[in-house]
Amino acid sequence: MSGSHNRLSSNQLSVGMTWFHYLFQASMVMSLASMALILPLIEQTISANAAAFEAAGMSFTFIFGQIVGMFLFLVLMWFFVIRFRSRLAKWILTLVSLSTGLSLVTAKMVVAGPVVELSPMVNLLQVLNAVLSVASGICLHLPSSREWFRRSTV
Repeated sequence: MSGSHNRLSSNQLSVGMTWFHYLFQASMVMSLASMALILPLIEQTISANAAAFEAAGMSFTFIFGQIVGMFLFLVLMWFFVIRFRSRLAKWILTLVSLSTGLSLVTAKMVVAGPVVELSPMVNLLQVLNAVLSVASGICLHLPSSREWFRRSTV
């Protein structure tokens, strides 16, 4: 045998990209679970401080729309990476994954008092989301992933 059985066909994911795929999906699930728990708290906070939020041009609908928009954007970037091997989408997701990890660290260090008191479950989900997000971003740059992007058929 020539060892060709180790080579991937053009539509198969490499090991690194398979890890990216699953870690990214797990990160999105953690993010959705966290948002499901946080949204009622955000709504309560906005209701309690309606004048301040209104003066800033923010409403629950606006914040919810931002969350949905970001989620859809990330899913679209994931689709472009997996389906079209888009290097631009790869770098966008890399930056988003790194900023997710950094934002969690800085939010926990910088915020003196939280605007919304989060439950231990929400904190755990956010930490897991950040870890999974950073890990998925790293997987985009593993040697097998770089090779997979090089074999782009688009």
